[in-house]
Amino acid sequence: YRPADAYLLKPGRATGVPGIIEGTSADGNPVLIRVWPRGANVDDGDLVDIWRNELRVLHRLGGSPGAEDYIARLIDAGQDDRGFYIVIGAGQRSPAEVLLDPNRRGTEWLRSMSAPNKRRQLWQNLRRIALALEILHSQGLLHCNLDTWSVLTNGGSDLDFQLTGFEWSMRLLGSVSTRARQTGGAAVSFLDDWAAFAKLCA
Repeated sequence: YRPADAYLLKPGRATGVPGIIEGTSADGNPVLIRVWPRGANVDDGDLVDIWRNELRVLHRLGGSPGAEDYIARLIDAGQDDRGFYIVIGAGQRSPAEVLLDPNRRGTEWLRSMSAPNKRRQLWQNLRRIALALEILHSQGLLHCNLDTWSVLTNGGSDLDFQLTGFEWSMRLLGSVSTRARQTGGAAVSFLDDWAAFAKLCA
């Protein structure tokens, strides 16, 4: 894979946030590469856990009905002495956060909802994310990190929103997780994803 020169999102080791960088596969297709760089002379066990967790989720979702339409497709993954990688087949899509940049041309509809047809397009695209969450939840999984970085789109007239960013996903054994959050110690449930979805819509 040939990565671009600059990150769309810089990695944050302290928070486990992967870097996101555009790239091209050997056959010329565009991809998004999620990168967890290794630290120098530090234990990378936490990064390995995060990386493996996202891989497990992507493999689990891969065979779910509808996943190919609504969830970004895993193409490849690997690691070397510089870091851990997940390659996503995003086509012409980029994270919605990137396209919300007011200086970016051709994606004005994402930032201006004055026309009814634009609002209709947005809601139809957001419905795709709701369906992606339904697929995730049907597998007993929570996303736990739904925001504008975890939604991919080309910003054009197509209905093409896809869900990605599963590094913090967790599996629930029941309707509510007994695993406490690091902040506050409250249990988590599927409602947390729907609350995040509401914020995303807003």
